[in-house]
This record gives sequence, structure tokens and C-alpha cells, in this order.
Amino acid sequence: MTNFKIYILALAFMGFQACAEKEIDVPEKVKTSFSKKYPEVKNVKWGKENETEWEAEFEWNGVEYSTSYSNDGTWKETEYEIDFSEIPENVTQIWEEKFE
Repeated sequence: MTNFKIYILALAFMGFQACAEKEIDVPEKVKTSFSKKYPEVKNVKWGKENETEWEAEFEWNGVEYSTSYSNDGTWKETEYEIDFSEIPENVTQIWEEKFE
């Protein structure tokens, strides 16, 4: 019975791995639009934000980015984190006045 349990656990793990590694079907228009905007980027992790929006996560020049596209390949936004010290002084002054 113990061997049977191990066999079942092994099958479940392999199935989980296959699902986790399954590549999602990103529309060609979205991939083409991304490639035009970021031709140097090779390793991209794609995901669905919702029914009409795709998100690409990637690293570029040592910075982690996230960018979104609609189903038809229209670029929507790009996000990346910056350090507080990179914010212009006039903006940090306002931030300190309002939020500290």
C-alpha cells in the first residue's frame, strides 16, 4: 500500500509540474507589439490581467518591468520600481509636506 501512495503522489507532482510549466497562448498581435517596443528582451513571463488585458514581466538593464497590452496588441502601460532617492527633489518635498 505504501508504494501505491508514493506512486500516486509522484503522478500528482508530475501533473502539477506540467500545469505550472504550461505556456499560455498569448495572441500574436500582443507578442509582436511587445517585440517592437522591447526588441532586446528575450525572457518574458506572460500572464492575463483580465479578459481583455495581457501582462508581460521581464528584466531589462537590471530593472524589473511589467507592461500591459490589450488583446489587439495596443500598449497600455509600463511599470517599474524606482528608489525614493531617484525621485526629483521638488517632488519629494511635496511628498514630505503632504504625507509625513
